[in-house]
Amino acid sequence: MNRRNIEDIYPLSPMQQGMLFHTLLAPHSGMYFEQTRWKLKGEIDISSFREAWRTVMKRHAALRTAFLWEGVEEPLQVVFRNVELALRVEDWQDVPGDEQRRRLEEYARENSEQGFELSVPPLMKLALLQTGKSDYHFVLSFQHLLLDGWSLPLIVGEVFMLYEARRAGAQLSIPPARPYREYIAWLQRQDMGEAEKYWRGLLAGFSEPTPLPTLNGRRSDSDRENYHVLKAFLDGETTSGLRNLVKERVTLNTIMQG
Repeated sequence: MNRRNIEDIYPLSPMQQGMLFHTLLAPHSGMYFEQTRWKLKGEIDISSFREAWRTVMKRHAALRTAFLWEGVEEPLQVVFRNVELALRVEDWQDVPGDEQRRRLEEYARENSEQGFELSVPPLMKLALLQTGKSDYHFVLSFQHLLLDGWSLPLIVGEVFMLYEARRAGAQLSIPPARPYREYIAWLQRQDMGEAEKYWRGLLAGFSEPTPLPTLNGRRSDSDRENYHVLKAFLDGETTSGLRNLVKERVTLNTIMQG
């Protein structure tokens, strides 16, 4: 580890500590390996796409972070000044459709099996795979320690804003990103005794877990055989209403599960 390339060091959040623990406990489980895929339409300027991602990595320390847990009293996250963007670009236009699909699934599987070395940044891999003149598959793989379902759309949104600005030859003015260390510092200022007192008061009277409803009130491993997939599609007005309901409070996934 090149110490000159270290920008900052600070502790993990409680959520990150839990993720790190389970990742180290079962390193091959892929429990916190995340992967998302997009189909992109239109001719993509590879250079602008690459530079947009590089700019976002410079803006957000979390995307340049690795984790250290050996030889220290408590796990630490280490922010590096310079981290090379891991972007894979391939042209599959001359490859038959069936072979394209096979290659895409193979790439996704291999990426998942390889996972990440948590002490070596970046803990994020990107692949831009061209399948037609104006057709691309974009695959983003990352360690959940870096991003969650709330921050991922914000990051991707920034990338495409920067991409469009660069393509148009315009200067995009984005407010500076607040560093993650400020959140860690805020956590460390909290009075854990007062927090425990608050939650004990709020949950007073609860003596057992809230039961989750099932068809017969009991669950067994054999119940899994009776699971089915049900797809439901909401109209635009309902979807917009849900997004407004959860805006800046909880994620849409949380409200749907509730």
